[in-house]
Amino acid sequence: MDGKISSSSGKEIPVSFGIHVLSSEEKRKNALKGLAICWGLMLVTIPLPPIHWVTVPGLFFFGIYWFFRKLREGEHFEAATFACPECGATFPLAPQPVQNPLAFVCPHCRYGLKLGF
Repeated sequence: MDGKISSSSGKEIPVSFGIHVLSSEEKRKNALKGLAICWGLMLVTIPLPPIHWVTVPGLFFFGIYWFFRKLREGEHFEAATFACPECGATFPLAPQPVQNPLAFVCPHCRYGLKLGF
């Protein structure tokens, strides 16, 4: 897919990147993994008297929230390397859920950047 990276000062450069569409099985697998981690941590904190009053209900409800959040994520950016329009340095962008525009900061010059498509 084609797009552009623009800096907070107005400079833009064209970029090309890939988008991975998750299957329903992958979404369900990611959601169940997050739920299992939250509820596993909840079970581990049950015998800790001072903190279990907060962690048990907190992790229970956060696990449910995380489950439904991961079920809604359908597309991810694939890992790619981009050049900053300000300093020209290249940096990797890790796989993450698709947002348009995706805002991030250049690790070299600290300018705010947006990836739009």
